[in-house]
Amino acid sequence: NKQRIAMIKISYIQKEFEEWIKHKPNSALLFCSRTGKRLTQPYVSYIMDKILLYAGIRKEKNGAHMLRHTFATRLYQKNHDLILVQEALGHADLNTSRIYTHFDKERLKAATSVMDDFN
Repeated sequence: NKQRIAMIKISYIQKEFEEWIKHKPNSALLFCSRTGKRLTQPYVSYIMDKILLYAGIRKEKNGAHMLRHTFATRLYQKNHDLILVQEALGHADLNTSRIYTHFDKERLKAATSVMDDFN
C-alpha cells in the first residue's frame, strides 16, 4: 500500500488533463471513483487491461505492471542510472530495482573488449 507518484510531461497530456479537471468528480484525488473515493488496485488493473486491449497490446500476464516494467527498463537503457530507476519506482532496496534492468547483448559484447587495450 505504498503511495505511488506517476511522472509524465504535462505537454503530453495538457489538453486531456484540462478537460478531465473540468469534469472529474469533486474530490481532492486526481483519479477517483464516481463517488470521489480512492480507486482500488483491482479496478485500476481492470481499466488498464481495457486500455491495453483497445490499443491492441494486451497479452496474457502483462497488464498495468508491464507499463511499469517497460518504463523502468527504458529509463535504465536511456540513462544507465540504477539509482534513478530505484527512486522513480519508489523502491527501498536497490536490489529490487535490478530486476527491471536488462543488459542488451551488444553492451555485453562491448564489455568483453574492456581489456583489449592491455594486449
